[in-house]
Amino acid sequence: MAAIVAAFVSFTLSSCGPPVCTYESDKECFCAANPTDSRCDTTPPIKPAVVIEVSQTSVTVEKGSSVTITATLKDEDGKVVAGNVSWASNETTIAMVINGTITGMAVGTTKVVASYGALTAFIDVEVKPPLQQIDHPSLNGSHYYVIFVSASPRAIIADRIDADLSPNGEDTNLDPTCKRLWIWPNGDSYSSNTTSGVNSYNVSEGWMSFTMGTLGWAGAGYCVYVPELINSMKAITDNYADYYLHIAYKSQQAGRNTIFQLPYGAPDPQPNVVIGEGTNGKAAYAECTKWDAPNTITTFHADGEWYHFDIPISYFVNQGLIYKDDFVNTGTTGRNVFVFLSNGNPAGTTVDYDAVFIYKKTAR
Repeated sequence: MAAIVAAFVSFTLSSCGPPVCTYESDKECFCAANPTDSRCDTTPPIKPAVVIEVSQTSVTVEKGSSVTITATLKDEDGKVVAGNVSWASNETTIAMVINGTITGMAVGTTKVVASYGALTAFIDVEVKPPLQQIDHPSLNGSHYYVIFVSASPRAIIADRIDADLSPNGEDTNLDPTCKRLWIWPNGDSYSSNTTSGVNSYNVSEGWMSFTMGTLGWAGAGYCVYVPELINSMKAITDNYADYYLHIAYKSQQAGRNTIFQLPYGAPDPQPNVVIGEGTNGKAAYAECTKWDAPNTITTFHADGEWYHFDIPISYFVNQGLIYKDDFVNTGTTGRNVFVFLSNGNPAGTTVDYDAVFIYKKTAR
């Protein structure tokens, strides 16, 4: 009887104690009893970074303003790796960088580099002049359909642009997102000019300028291939009495003018307005204002100064303008939303215009 009890006690003690195992013979059993043993660490090894990814490879910043770029280290599997990235600017006089925050110091271009050991990533930086504040009635409206406007006035009306019809390149009509300024025909119709000085809002941001060649006429159109942009213009017809075409125009050539058309959806002859001096078979539009007296009605003179025109859309509707049909891009056609022509003028006639948009003159 004593022997039986002893055997039972021995079995109980053995069963209630820690398992008897070794790392080599039973790793799971061993690590359950010895979890702090270094051989039981199941954390996978950290792989080294092989690339730096930056949130932007090119940025534009105004002088005196800043933009922040992030840099991420990743291993060969694309997993994020911790590490301190260093930042440097090739030309600190143009742009400075601290921990990814790039500050424009002077107008120009340079590169910023993010580095980690032997790894590098480059960011192209363009520093532009600061946008200027402008106080002008034409920027206090709403529901803008923009054909051309420079950076500072565009920034002011940015939250009120219903459709941006301005060119995004000179691609072919095979690109369904294309918005192009198409000068016709190729050759000596219009040649573009480099502008200098201030535009119609008295800021040094340039404007559109062209010189007529020797063909006896010249023309160009803002051709849009994006159906949703074209079809959005039907809202203008629904309330055309509220809308105006704004154009700023200047000239130093007495007796010359430019014909501006709104052709989309209208039959020939397409609705137009003549701006400048001379009739071109139709009286030039007279009512306009000057930059330094925006509330004073005046008439245009070829004196090299900017004049602002607000032409009621009803002026074009009375000539047959209607934005009602549904445009579908078949891949081969677009629609001209704005056209300018030089006709009946001698070679060398220039066209200088700025701030072209359709808008409501209602308050913001």
